[in-house]
Amino acid sequence: MLFGPIFQVELVTAARQRRQYLLRVFYATIILFVLWVSYSSVSQFNQSVSGGNEVSISDLANTATTFFYAFTWVQLLGILAIAPVMAVGTIATERERRTIEYLFATDLSNFEIVVGKTFARLVIVGQLVLVSLPILFIFRLLGGIPADLLAASFLIAASTALLLTSLSVCISVWSPRSRDAVMRVYRVLAVLIIIPIILYPLLTIIQLQNLGNEWWAEAFAACLNYCWAVNPITVLSKSMTGAAAAGAGFDFEPVLNMAAWHLGFSVGLIALATTAVRRVHLCDSSRGETSKKRNGDSLRWWERLRWRPQLGDNAMLWKEAFAPTAKVRLGFVGVAANAIIVVIACFFTAYFFYLAVTEIGGVDEEIYYYYAGMVTVVLGTGFMLLLGARAAGLVTIEKERDCWISLLSTPMTGGEIMRAKMLGNLYAARWGLIILMSIWLLGGFFDVRYLLMVPLLAATFLLCILFVTNVGLEYSLASSTSLRAMGATLATIFFIGGGYLFCCCFTLAAAGGGDGGDDLMAVGMAPCLPYIVSAPAWLFANGVDSSDGKKLLAAYVIGVIGYAIANAVLAADLSMRFDQRSGRTVDAPPGTPLQRLGEIAS
Repeated sequence: MLFGPIFQVELVTAARQRRQYLLRVFYATIILFVLWVSYSSVSQFNQSVSGGNEVSISDLANTATTFFYAFTWVQLLGILAIAPVMAVGTIATERERRTIEYLFATDLSNFEIVVGKTFARLVIVGQLVLVSLPILFIFRLLGGIPADLLAASFLIAASTALLLTSLSVCISVWSPRSRDAVMRVYRVLAVLIIIPIILYPLLTIIQLQNLGNEWWAEAFAACLNYCWAVNPITVLSKSMTGAAAAGAGFDFEPVLNMAAWHLGFSVGLIALATTAVRRVHLCDSSRGETSKKRNGDSLRWWERLRWRPQLGDNAMLWKEAFAPTAKVRLGFVGVAANAIIVVIACFFTAYFFYLAVTEIGGVDEEIYYYYAGMVTVVLGTGFMLLLGARAAGLVTIEKERDCWISLLSTPMTGGEIMRAKMLGNLYAARWGLIILMSIWLLGGFFDVRYLLMVPLLAATFLLCILFVTNVGLEYSLASSTSLRAMGATLATIFFIGGGYLFCCCFTLAAAGGGDGGDDLMAVGMAPCLPYIVSAPAWLFANGVDSSDGKKLLAAYVIGVIGYAIANAVLAADLSMRFDQRSGRTVDAPPGTPLQRLGEIAS
């Protein structure tokens, strides 16, 4: 075959996995639900305008157009969420299981190993996208979907899938564990896709300050415009607005330009991974043996600088919070991505605080409060996703390192083990909480009453972090591999924490109409994690005297109570059913000799 035997083996292995079929069925169900929501929203709008139930040809075209726009965004967001998880474990899993040496011992070349695995994962992602193609082609018969927009939508999806798959495989080559690879790739995606969108308002600020002629401003504008030109979210947003929305005057050149850059980057990333896959693993293996001979089990100098308490009585908690094996190895790429995110957050905070203090350009303390709410949404959501993914690997990593049986053989109860892992994951959120609290505390400079919001914001953040931790531990305890647990955890957090709004917001808005629709929308915001974690900041900025403020306050209270109950239920389930789910104890049928023996032993 063109890509070697690895390509065929990966496809056959993936075809035998039940979760691949379930994932395609779930994706098709979402597309059909989006179809129903689009039809319902257009029908409700027509009924409110004309007062009749008749559907004209133009109404059918509007339905098809609405469905196409919703479908395109669901497709792109699905690729951004799923493609990295599908491909990031290609090489890292082989290294973690110590099976990559068997691949190196065969006659397979680096090209056959890397390219075979890359295109096999790309085919799997492509199968997921093609599930919705028949539904979309049927809707083309109704009109309202121009052919150029349809081609642009699938070209954006294909180039994005190719770029993300290549990037994930390249990061996987340098990752010794699949859990580390997942944490690295999502940090890189945040820098490449989310950060340019956040930085774009700086161009307007630079123009307002008359700094556009400075050399650094020109270089910054050129770099940011280039990032926007290759960003699939911004390119798709431009393609679906303005004249292109009506199908007239659509400019295909930005889409082709983005696809060409994605193709070039993908070829470079695959070539880099191909040339480095064997060398990186052999160098890491030899370096590990050399360090053991030279230093024994001693810690590196930067690990010695970290504060660690004495072991104490709770050894499991110490291991989860302070042991080097519990840390996520971010590597150079992950550390650089973290540094970029922190520097940008600090810069924006200092800049908005300076503008609010000096009141330059009409910026006052109210603008800073809105900024605090927005940065809490962005950073808080990112921290929750990362900590949820980390929690999903806390139990599976014990299984993958063959120390799970040893842990079960200890006299520790299931509650002690799960509590230690839970608190260790909360301890890992300390740096994110410190960054957010520094932003919140600066708001007290303008109004002392804002300091009362800081404990409430911190408590809400910890409540949301505890929820994603419990969800991750549930999947980690039930899964055999870290990738499977991480994928299920991220999907659950994304849907429950706010992804449902992409499917249900139109239905909620159209169901009641007027104030009833607003009430339903307010109740629908209750499970939304980005809103819950930042609600105190928004409520302080907007106030709660108006009817909208009271509805948002009610949504916040309902959400906090709901997540508190969910945390109690999940924590109790993890503690009480740990022995049964881990296989430590199995209830024998009543009346059997084994059951009577258990009663005597107890």
